[in-house]
Amino acid sequence: MKIRIEFYYKGEVIDHRDYNQIAIIPLIGDRIYIEFSNPSNNELGKWWFVKERRILFFSIDAPILQQTIMLEIEADARNGA
Repeated sequence: MKIRIEFYYKGEVIDHRDYNQIAIIPLIGDRIYIEFSNPSNNELGKWWFVKERRILFFSIDAPILQQTIMLEIEADARNGA
């Protein structure tokens, strides 16, 4: 199974992670730390809150079963403090 976690900020994907095994999926309200693959996004901060969570399940007939988790995040004004 392939799992993709997408991080959305103000309605746009700002980063994603791909996993080949079950990953810990943050819940709404969780505070998370992200080191972005695009270093310029680190200017937005590294600590975030999960505001919304959507899970997409794709066809079981696909060659590789895929699940996408869409996380809408909001910057932590305290930046993890």
